[in-house]
Amino acid sequence: MRIVADSNILSIKSYLADIADLQLVPGREITRENLRNADVLLVRSITRVDAKLLRGTPVKFVGSATSGTEHIDLEYLRSAKIFFADARGSNANAVVDYCFAALAFAVLHRNLKLDLCTVGLVGAGHVGGLFAQKLAALGIAVQVCDPPLLEMLRAASPASPEGVDATGAETIMQARPVPPRSIFRNLDEVLQCDVISLHVPLILDGKYKTYKLLGERELRQLKPNATLINTCRGSVVDEPALIDKLRTCADLTCIVDVWDNEPNVDLELIARADIATPHIAGYSKDAKQAATMMLLAAMSRYFELPVFAPGQRLAPAQFRNEPGRNLHNAQWRYLLEMLPLQKLSDELKQSALQGKVDSQFDAMRTRLMDRREFRNFEMAAVELSAEQKLFLRAQGLQLG
Repeated sequence: MRIVADSNILSIKSYLADIADLQLVPGREITRENLRNADVLLVRSITRVDAKLLRGTPVKFVGSATSGTEHIDLEYLRSAKIFFADARGSNANAVVDYCFAALAFAVLHRNLKLDLCTVGLVGAGHVGGLFAQKLAALGIAVQVCDPPLLEMLRAASPASPEGVDATGAETIMQARPVPPRSIFRNLDEVLQCDVISLHVPLILDGKYKTYKLLGERELRQLKPNATLINTCRGSVVDEPALIDKLRTCADLTCIVDVWDNEPNVDLELIARADIATPHIAGYSKDAKQAATMMLLAAMSRYFELPVFAPGQRLAPAQFRNEPGRNLHNAQWRYLLEMLPLQKLSDELKQSALQGKVDSQFDAMRTRLMDRREFRNFEMAAVELSAEQKLFLRAQGLQLG
């Protein structure tokens, strides 16, 4: 079997080098020439997979170690009878960690009072559903907007706000957390929340189009002192309209991880965002390992191969909270120490000032391949309050 894979797919060499003719290529450099003898192509989100890349090649299986599929021409793959597999949901916990770190920034540096706030989630899929679940577990008010999911739930069981039948909604609810129908709202209502976090796929047209979902009209609706977090796709927000908003609204806290035209991103938006990071919300060693195993499982099924054994379990990471530190808001400070968004943002902003964003964007992402998720940290917590311990356990931390 001949396989071409993005060289940054975690552990792919250790699994495939001995059983396949494996060629590793940086994702932005994969060409049709690489694929002229390939049976399998494994990519990440930075490789555009379409007829231009695949036509005339023997590729019959494409796997993407990502949740989103907008870089994949699914219609072409169907027409060419090329099987496709993705790693949907593999990075959900990593993205939710990022969102809680973003909230930590707003709590510590923008005086956000979450106990008095409502968090609005646009999109309630793997990421949005998990985020809603964790927020609700902490007693934080949540509203969600997800018209296609709500339509499916209503069709499944019109009479019951929680029930489902065998129309497909049951499968979804088993596969990921689904918020109760009682907290679903329309987009205009969710935009009135104190925090708005975006978790939709990029859909360019159709009934549920999300391309430029937040434009000038929607951005005008944001409350004073609102917090806007975008970790899904840059094109979900109209970037010129967001820049105009930030020019005139100093009270808007804006946290941006995804951008139009990555890695050639808008320098003014980088400068004006409170936190600007290079599409790393879903980047963690844990998520990457899960994505690799999902692709290998799909390959095993398709090619009728022996099932790949999971790799060695990643060892827990140790977080040391020094005794005697000020414990006020300690739980939020700990999140920003485990995932230092300000430091990462400062690095990206500095690269923008130096005119080096296009080269530093991917370099920063690569360096974050070893990031660990909160649920894989262990820490001593003898000095923390019961409320702080509850909060940290909700993030998945193991407290000694």
